[in-house]
Amino acid sequence: MEQCGSGGTKTYACMTTGPFPAESANFKWTKGSQALTNFVQYPAVLKADNNYIRVSTISTALTSEEDMTCTVTHKNGNISKNVRVEPKSPTLSLSQITTAKGQYVMCAIEDFYPKLITVTWKKNDMPVSSTEEISTKHSTGYYYAKSFLTLSSPSKKDIYTCEVTHSGQPITVKKSFEDKLSVVLTPPSGKYIFLQNTAVLDCIITGTDSKAVTDAQVTWKVDGKVPSKSPQDSPTKLIGNSQSQKVSKLEVEVAVWFSGKKVECFVHDNSEGKDIVNMKQIKLGEIRVPEVVIYKASDPNHDSVVCEVRGSSLGDVYIMWKVDGGDYQEGNTGIVKQQDGNMSHVSILTVKKDSTSRKFTCAVKHGGMKQYSSATVKEYSESEPGVVDEDVLHCTKSEDEEEDEYSSMWSTTTSFIFLFLFSLVYSAILSLVKIKH
Repeated sequence: MEQCGSGGTKTYACMTTGPFPAESANFKWTKGSQALTNFVQYPAVLKADNNYIRVSTISTALTSEEDMTCTVTHKNGNISKNVRVEPKSPTLSLSQITTAKGQYVMCAIEDFYPKLITVTWKKNDMPVSSTEEISTKHSTGYYYAKSFLTLSSPSKKDIYTCEVTHSGQPITVKKSFEDKLSVVLTPPSGKYIFLQNTAVLDCIITGTDSKAVTDAQVTWKVDGKVPSKSPQDSPTKLIGNSQSQKVSKLEVEVAVWFSGKKVECFVHDNSEGKDIVNMKQIKLGEIRVPEVVIYKASDPNHDSVVCEVRGSSLGDVYIMWKVDGGDYQEGNTGIVKQQDGNMSHVSILTVKKDSTSRKFTCAVKHGGMKQYSSATVKEYSESEPGVVDEDVLHCTKSEDEEEDEYSSMWSTTTSFIFLFLFSLVYSAILSLVKIKH
């Protein structure tokens, strides 16, 4: 049983496997005590091991008081699995608001379950009392709360802290509302690491005062030293909502980035006379090779391939694709929490359907690699439509990763269930119920 993501309508999926005749296993769906009929039941698919796979999906909204149950009926008996809204920690944000009664700092506490939370405030690291807390519940079953702090004699040096304790875990957000500039340092993407053998970081300066953005001075440090290669700074431009922005771009050697050295962007705000510092470094993770699985699903007009990278401590992961040995290209990537607590990095590539047989290659680099110049590669070649041909799935490992082998059939089945359905709904939020008949 597994649930990924949060929000309103989700797609749930149910799968059964076994040596049953093709169409003898059928599905029923219920939400709470209500029987559902708007589900899709796909034809059974025969695998290479002579077992069948049959899948059913349904899209609906589920609240915290309801169970979603999938029941598979078969002549030898029925079996059911269910899933419900999973506990979720809140996300926090601070904003300054003005009403007829005065000025406040509002702490927005979003998308959490269960309902119980504790909110505390600090001003310049000293405890202060909040005025009011309001909690509401969305149709999704997750809660949303607001907490307000009255502003009295605010100063541009004041730093406000909202701390929310949920399920015993504290979550904190801090903000000063007089800052004219915000600075975000973005980590490198796989595109440059694969195509140019370099790690490119962007230091993005944004603010409502165009002159303050233009006059902001940017300096970089790598491992505490000024980098040998000069950064490239873009001119200030208007980006909407009265916001101006400029970007300073720094290229770092891949060897330096994969070594775990800190990369820092220092922005001096001349209008305020202060420095804003952001830092990034690669998350190294485990040295051993991660599990890499690739599968394909189709609709009438497109082919989609899904590459999942799984490990107990992956660190940062970079995924790129090749089609028929062509140039590297990016897919749509995301991170999914698995039932065992591990995190999977997933990349989906969608291309127009072609009448010819294709070979899809998923290339992976991760923070634990010693030989970062060579990627872990997984290939998928089309054979018989609708059937996963295990003979064409093979993995070429980098030099330091030869020792590991992905041989667990149950893990392979689990990955197939998740990835097959994930590729069907693309960017939709997927909850998965797994049934092994």
